[in-house]
Amino acid sequence: PEVPEREPVAVLPTLHGRAPASPRWTGDGRSIVYTAPGPDAAGYLRLDLFRWTPGDGAPERITRGADLRSADPARSGAAEDGGSWAVAVRHRDGLSQLVRVDLGTGEVHPLTKARADTVWASPRLSPDGRRLVAVRNRGDRWRLALFAVEDGGLRELGELPREGDENGEE
Repeated sequence: PEVPEREPVAVLPTLHGRAPASPRWTGDGRSIVYTAPGPDAAGYLRLDLFRWTPGDGAPERITRGADLRSADPARSGAAEDGGSWAVAVRHRDGLSQLVRVDLGTGEVHPLTKARADTVWASPRLSPDGRRLVAVRNRGDRWRLALFAVEDGGLRELGELPREGDENGEE
């Protein structure tokens, strides 16, 4: 079947010649939070969080030099502060950790210790913002992990299968 052409409602401009990554709607459904490179004080490009409200003009830089990826904003009304925060992964100097980012101030607060032997990826918050699920690599296996945002409790939900291994066994 033929697909009709459509006109975009809004177009997010690229920054420094690179497309935004990991776009996610904010809890109120008005804005998009995404990762893009931005220059630090020395002019080096670092991955930071930006917010863009379609039809409202230019993107707003939320963090500076924070080295963040895969942000997932809390839903409106999530937890105690009305969804004005996001969970993200920070990769800095060979260390990986989960962090909480205040979307109003850009402040970054660690949720886990920064470690070289653990790699975090793809965090997603529960609708109430009290738990998150993420993929974690320790050793040589990727595992799905459930994390309690308030007290840091962590429970592994299981190993992810390796490529070509449907049962997750070697």
